Formats: sequence, structure tokens, C-alpha cells
Amino acid sequence: MVTIATLGPEGTFSDLATSQFVNTSASKCSVRYYPSISQVLKAVGQECVAGVLPIENFSEGFIPVVLDTLAFRQLYIIHEIALPVEFTFVSKSRHLDEIKTVFVQFAAKGQCSEFLSSLKAVQEITTQSNIESLAQLSTAPLTAGAVIPSHAVNRNDFCIALTNIHDFENNTTRFVAISSERPTGEAPRAGTTYKTSIVVYGENDYPGLLYDALASFATRKINITSLVSRPNRATFGRYNFFVDIEGHAEDLPIKTAIGEIEARCEVRLLGSYQAA
Repeated sequence: MVTIATLGPEGTFSDLATSQFVNTSASKCSVRYYPSISQVLKAVGQECVAGVLPIENFSEGFIPVVLDTLAFRQLYIIHEIALPVEFTFVSKSRHLDEIKTVFVQFAAKGQCSEFLSSLKAVQEITTQSNIESLAQLSTAPLTAGAVIPSHAVNRNDFCIALTNIHDFENNTTRFVAISSERPTGEAPRAGTTYKTSIVVYGENDYPGLLYDALASFATRKINITSLVSRPNRATFGRYNFFVDIEGHAEDLPIKTAIGEIEARCEVRLLGSYQAA
């Protein structure tokens, strides 16, 4: 039995992504819920073999704590899920102008910023999960509201239920399954589209370090799908670079490119996995 950590309680977007991952797994799985992303990350490799959690949103970008943990711990990306994310504002109040308090998860706050800014003189209370926002609302005064996942809405419970309050119509969050166990070196399957993630460590910085790393991919026509820098937490002004590329680490051009970068600086392969 493989135990998988994810952000709870049951019904979160992370829970939906976990269900999709479990459906692809050849192993029998059980899910254990944690109240924060940090606690999910801590559980992987200790209480759980794997975890599923958000890493990037369509409009808000990457989640720093996930990237930093991948850089500093021996964890590996084994799967990714792209999940459409839709939000609804709910309240037991009958009039929007009566709302004084709004419960909203920290990531949802940025994704619904335009709607939230339209509410006048309200106090925003930040939660760790969208379902926690719903739970908080259940015991709050009638003048409270919450931003919650649209799939969690029971319209009979609320007087106000405003749908599609997210800033962008095609709002999507990318989730990853991470594991404390190094994936076996399986050859890429024909007809499958892969993505590979690496970290280039910038402690031993020199002029052109990033240029050289990118050139190793560009000269071999390898497409980079994302590039993010994060402070390395050791030296001010030094950064680690997270790079996602199209293809599998066992593809000869990618294998050669990574080897070329490794000759200049420290690199860690986070994983090659089927692209969502």
C-alpha cells in the first residue's frame, strides 16, 4: 500500500489531482490529508512515500515553498496533472453589500483578485485550503462569505453563489506528484510526450552561467517550457535555476545537454515524467 500525502481536507483541488494520480498508479494507494503545503512536503519521505501538491498556477506562477523544497531535499517529480480551477463566492447573506468578512485561501486570493477588490470594506481572512474557507464560513456570522471551489458548492446552502469569479477564464493549476524514492531508469515509451525538470545550482556563479546552461539546450533544439530563479539561501545574490524542458532525460540530445551543463556547475535531475 502506497500512502500519498496531499493538501486537505477532502474535496480540495489537491484532492481532485490526487484522485487522478491514483487512477494512473499501478499500486494500491491510500491518501493522507495535511492542513498545509509545508506539512505535505515534510510528510513525503517520512510518513508517506509520495505527495501530490500544486506547483504552478496559470496566472500566479510557481509556489516558492515547493521549488525550494525540491532544491534542498532528495525528492523527485514522477507525474504532473493540469487541473482546471474554478471558484465561486458564497454567503448566507442576501445582499453582497452586507459582506464584512471573506475567507479565502492564499493562492485563490491572487487568482480572484479582481472580484475581491470589488468588495468594499471587507476583512480578508487567509486560509491554508479552499475547503478550510468553506468550513470557516459554516460557523461564521451571516455577514461573512468565502471563496471556494465551484465543485464544492451546494446552492441550497447559500443565498449568494457567484460563479466564475477567477480573473482568467481558462484558470488552470499544475500539480505534481513527488516521491522520496528515485524513479527507476525506465526507457521513454514511444508515442508519449515527456517533460524533464532540473535544478541548476548557482553557488559557483560566473559571468554567463545561465547563458551557457540555456545555450546547451538551444543549440540542440531542445525547447524550454519554464525557467524560474530562487535564492539559494546560502549567499546573497546567488540563485538556483529551475528549468523545465520538453523531452525525456534519456533522449540523447537532452542527456548530452545536461552532461555539458554538469561540466560547468552542479545540476540535479528532478525527474522525467509524462507531460499533462
